[in-house]
Amino acid sequence: MTWEIASVVAKSVAPILGGNIQTRLTPADIQKALEEALKAALVREEPLAPEQRLFYYSAPDAIALFLEDFFQHKEVHEELHKPLQQENKAPLTSLLVEKFKQVALNHAPTQPQDSFILPWMETFVKTYSDKTRSYLQFQLTKENYFRQISHRIDNVKFPGMLVATHHGNHALKLDQIFVMPEVEVLHPPSSKRPLESRAFHSQVALPGKQWQPLRRQTVKKTLAQYLLAVKTWQANSAKSRNVILMGAPGSGKTTLMNYVAVILAQKQPEAIGLAPDIDWLPILIDIRDWVEYSDISIVEYARQFAEKNLLVKSLPKGFFEHWLEDGRTLILLDGLDQVTEPAKAEQVVGQIKDFIQQFPNNWVILTSDNDRYPNSNTPWDFFWNQEFYHYQLQLFDDSKIEEFIQRWYYSQIEKSPSLKYCFARKSSWAKTPKHTKNSNKNSLILIRVI
Repeated sequence: MTWEIASVVAKSVAPILGGNIQTRLTPADIQKALEEALKAALVREEPLAPEQRLFYYSAPDAIALFLEDFFQHKEVHEELHKPLQQENKAPLTSLLVEKFKQVALNHAPTQPQDSFILPWMETFVKTYSDKTRSYLQFQLTKENYFRQISHRIDNVKFPGMLVATHHGNHALKLDQIFVMPEVEVLHPPSSKRPLESRAFHSQVALPGKQWQPLRRQTVKKTLAQYLLAVKTWQANSAKSRNVILMGAPGSGKTTLMNYVAVILAQKQPEAIGLAPDIDWLPILIDIRDWVEYSDISIVEYARQFAEKNLLVKSLPKGFFEHWLEDGRTLILLDGLDQVTEPAKAEQVVGQIKDFIQQFPNNWVILTSDNDRYPNSNTPWDFFWNQEFYHYQLQLFDDSKIEEFIQRWYYSQIEKSPSLKYCFARKSSWAKTPKHTKNSNKNSLILIRVI
């Protein structure tokens, strides 16, 4: 009952409390702080004798209605706004106690005992202040985390290629040149799948057998379109949000994962098919690097990567867990095929399995090469038996290649107008000989052609 009351009241009150004020906290943060504070105040009384509890003489069904009414009042809002807008400023407990008593007079089914209001309110105020302070720190850290992702991952470097001759820069902005590839469904998770993918039939992965997409029945879409379909479907379903993305070496799997991380860091989740009103946090894991430290959890590796590779300083305790517990995280596990030793593979599978079970409401995307994942002797059964969506990354067709070339050259013209003439000569993929087109639809080779 305690948890239900806290959840119902917080969900009802948070949108009103967070409206019309300037704060770094998201509506989800405010709701979570309220819920944790209410839980703390209610749980505090559990060891006490029933007659020593605040709502001992109150009808159980009336408690939530009373608390919702209490939190609607302007004076209460003004006090609860203080820690949302001014760090280290707590609500005035004495004022809240008096307002609590006034509201109780108008609620006959609710008769809180006056002598127990103060300790109840003190627990609520302390927890609410502590949580909002922590969540504000998390938001500040997230902004730094996003800046570092944009700075260190958004820059695409091509060794040996002089990308911009004017100033010798070998890096491009990934978000400027990226073209979303198409994918094909390989293995829907169950018969209850989105309408658009019901033309696909489940297959069983047999040892030594290579997976093949059902060419005559598949519909090619971008990964973003499929994620959007899954998100829409999940409004009425508790099915999996887990994805395995397969592709040939050099087909752009890592680039796609980096792009997803950058787009979320730029707060554009709708560009990859995710809900725009959710405060998303990307976690990018290079499995080849992580496997060297596979005795540590995914969360601990993410922390080390943020501090050592992204140079995010003073990462507060519980930072990643804050988003993971709420299902607001997209975990990008890149390079499953890089684990070739069966013993290490067992370890990695165990870690990923534990992670998904611990934080089941998040989105997980794994990548792997075509050949090494389904046909290896490593223990990947978990990923087939669990409800993972399996997609095959497609090579660029002519329209995608044309778009990529235009993005490439336009990004360079912005830096060096003198390249405009070069662009006019090379921008048309239609003029490229057919044998060159056919041999260069792999994204890494295409870059070299350009």
